[in-house]
Amino acid sequence: MLGQTGHFLTALRFLRACGHLAADVGDGMIRLGPMVALWSERDVAELRSGYNVLPAPRKG
Repeated sequence: MLGQTGHFLTALRFLRACGHLAADVGDGMIRLGPMVALWSERDVAELRSGYNVLPAPRKG
């Protein structure tokens, strides 16, 4: 599973430390952080284009 690999977890920690992801609230969701407000329209479009490959939230 993608979320259980060391590289994935390291990347999440790095992105959180840089403000690109919000702090974990323990519900299994990954939320965008405040630095994303500074992204260009091209960056946002790139994120949206890859949305379908992101893992689904865990159930229960």
